[in-house]
Amino acid sequence: MKTEKLQALKHLFEKHTILMMSDIQSSFETTAMRTIIRYLKELGYYSSYNRAGMFYTIAGIPKFDGCGLWSYKEALFSTHGNLKETICAQVDMSDAGMTQVELAALLRVSTKSALTLLAAEGAIARSKSRGAYVYYSKDPKRRGRQAERRAALVESIDSQAEFEPNDIVNVLDAYIKGIRTPAQVTAHLQKKKRGASLSVVAAIFERFDLEHGADEKRNAIESD
Repeated sequence: MKTEKLQALKHLFEKHTILMMSDIQSSFETTAMRTIIRYLKELGYYSSYNRAGMFYTIAGIPKFDGCGLWSYKEALFSTHGNLKETICAQVDMSDAGMTQVELAALLRVSTKSALTLLAAEGAIARSKSRGAYVYYSKDPKRRGRQAERRAALVESIDSQAEFEPNDIVNVLDAYIKGIRTPAQVTAHLQKKKRGASLSVVAAIFERFDLEHGADEKRNAIESD
């Protein structure tokens, strides 16, 4: 009986890819959340790191990328766990630490509040660079190597010509219109033949401390 229920739950996910608990409860034989979670644990499951973990999927379905991330429709998943655990993992794995803008662009959610809490808890370290916080591994040796690479990166950027005024105006104009990630802004500007490279756009985001807004006007690029 138990094997049959596990198989039925597996088929349910294979059909729908991701499910909310309410979906499982309405489609499965039992509506007891505790029982469903027990079955999910036996199958191996992931809950989304966005939307308060409301989406579920099971092992074998996600195709995680090199950062351990996978998305399906509006649901975002990580091999590392919830948002705070995922942020810690990404920061720790990074070569040169990560800024809030870089993390938000990678994870496609706002990370500002979580970063503040994690830094306060000592789960990650942080220091300011060019007026913006850079987040580093809590491990002192790794943090030292990351900080050295960040310093070299900043020096490399600073050694280049200052941002073109038009690039700054174009990026800020796109941001005001609701295009809120470096990748989206880059695509938008290239479409308008006012292209700046992704690295330049990301640097302008960092320089002006522009916060990524994952849920704001997602279709701005296509509809503009």
